[in-house]
Amino acid sequence: MIFQDWLEEWLQDKKNEVKPATYSSYLLAIENHLIPILGGYEIEEINSAVLQEAVNKWAKEGNIKTNQPLSSKSIRENYGLATRTIKAYCEKNKMPIITYKVKLPPRDNFDIETFTKEEQKKIILKINLACAGKRVKYACKCVGIGLGLCAGLRIGEVCAIKWGNIDFENRTILVDSTAQRISGKKGEGSEIVIGNPKTSNGFRTIPFNATIEFFLLSLYELCNHPGKDIYIVTNSNKCTEPRTYESTYKTFLRKAGVKTRKFHCLRHSFATKAIACRMDYKTLSKLLGHSDIKTTLALYVHPQLEDKRVAMELMDNFI
Repeated sequence: MIFQDWLEEWLQDKKNEVKPATYSSYLLAIENHLIPILGGYEIEEINSAVLQEAVNKWAKEGNIKTNQPLSSKSIRENYGLATRTIKAYCEKNKMPIITYKVKLPPRDNFDIETFTKEEQKKIILKINLACAGKRVKYACKCVGIGLGLCAGLRIGEVCAIKWGNIDFENRTILVDSTAQRISGKKGEGSEIVIGNPKTSNGFRTIPFNATIEFFLLSLYELCNHPGKDIYIVTNSNKCTEPRTYESTYKTFLRKAGVKTRKFHCLRHSFATKAIACRMDYKTLSKLLGHSDIKTTLALYVHPQLEDKRVAMELMDNFI
């Protein structure tokens, strides 16, 4: 059987088994990376050498739009998807599972980028000023940024938060959904979907502190007590998409005099600050909605530059 035919059949089976976002990621990887290189092979012809060639091409010019190399993470994900779908074919046809020997690129090794303490102060000050003003729509957008920095929410979760998720009496935020733009097949376009969080652990309740309480209460009053079905970021019953909100966020940073970084750096800053405040890792993992505490440990339990600097300076005391 031609691999492309099997991939299309496999996708059809998965469509009703997985979340729309997961299906979309499979679809994009298969259309953009697997089919162009491996799609024409008979499945029985795909061996270690063929897969190694695919890995090498992804590493050299894997992005079909820019002809730029794919990241180590993307290459590994493509390889994993290829071998996974071949394994499914073998299991369906009661064939021996094929094993491969392929040299994959090393895992990406990078330091977590965060906002400095001074930058965080500037961000929070600008949010508070916006809530004290009269520009309702602008204040709503600013508060969403505050939820990323002070509660560790992902951008999709911020876009999907409604006033009904805010419990002022118990001072908590319920995270129960995320907004994503889901791509269809080529030519079918895409749509914004409000779905479940990334994993079951993504469903979580986050207590808020005085900083969060101040800008949420201020915004609630500014918006004249909006209904439960109103999205916080848009102050309407329509959700904004993460890509649009990312652009708004970058404009906010420029006006605040803060170096532009990805929205996810707000979440990294929240987690790093939590560890600096001696929050235990299990609690932090629950607040972030990680599926496994190992994810939290791998990302955040390592010294930042400032921690290294303090440690080095403390060594002077022993001289």
